[in-house]
Amino acid sequence: MPDPFVPTDLDLRDFPNMPLDVVRLRDSDLSVTATGDEFRSAILLWCAAWHQVPASSLPDDDRLLARFAGFGRDLKGWKAVREAALHGFIKCSDGRLYHPVIGDMALMADEKRRGNSRRTAAATAAAGEARRTLRLKAEHRNGVRDGSNVQDVTVPKRSEVKGSEENVAPNGATAAPTPSKSIFKPEDHVLTERIMLAQGLDMHDPRVIGSTNFVAKWRKAGWSPDVIVNTIERVMAGRTEAPGSLKYFEKAIADAHAEIARPVPQGTTGPPKRVRRTAGDIFFELDAELRGQTNAADSVPNEDYSAGPGIILDA
Repeated sequence: MPDPFVPTDLDLRDFPNMPLDVVRLRDSDLSVTATGDEFRSAILLWCAAWHQVPASSLPDDDRLLARFAGFGRDLKGWKAVREAALHGFIKCSDGRLYHPVIGDMALMADEKRRGNSRRTAAATAAAGEARRTLRLKAEHRNGVRDGSNVQDVTVPKRSEVKGSEENVAPNGATAAPTPSKSIFKPEDHVLTERIMLAQGLDMHDPRVIGSTNFVAKWRKAGWSPDVIVNTIERVMAGRTEAPGSLKYFEKAIADAHAEIARPVPQGTTGPPKRVRRTAGDIFFELDAELRGQTNAADSVPNEDYSAGPGIILDA
């Protein structure tokens, strides 16, 4: 009997999704020659083998195989489809039945899982180191402000660089440690925390790495912290999780600042409306001119005009 096709401890129970080569299955002998019950049982056995230990294997026990294939305690029904349902499985030296094709897929899935674990561990370690560096720099800045001379442990001491030589001033007194020259300002760290809160992230999330770089760039561009946070909150309202980088929000933030800078439209009442003159207005003006008056507006007739507007009664 051949040796098992996979490591005997290969466990994919925490990797639930088994790949399926639909083209290979469609063109296989099983899809052509098997009955409906045989085909169904074969697929169920593949799914069971994926989550067995070792992965891609099955126990050579008809009671268990009947249950895996959907027959429960019906051993007679199981044995009627057994040969076709176990198509492709090979009994190996450990007494279990292995499927070479499922074994290849299991090995690839395990390698992918291991790669993801390594990347996650590396990202977690990098995030932890970044948080440690930021904390130490913040402690150093606070120490310099209050005069407690907290040393910046992120910067090698002079004694570490040149043996046991101390950092001594020209007059013989011990000089204060040189403050670190960080490219970030305190407000950058404050805004970073606000942005993390707007995305629902904590300091342990790998997506936080590099966020302060974006914040410093936006500060230098003159972007408003409140506009940045409000825009991120608005974008996150339509998402279920935070993106991998703050670069995702840059266009929306730029558009928000452009909209704020755009001039407010000015209202207008339009051209003055033309006053419509009636026939009575015209007759009153003519009447005033005939009386020798130069300003029609001064003419307020006292006579009775009941006979009709514009009729000169005393002419």
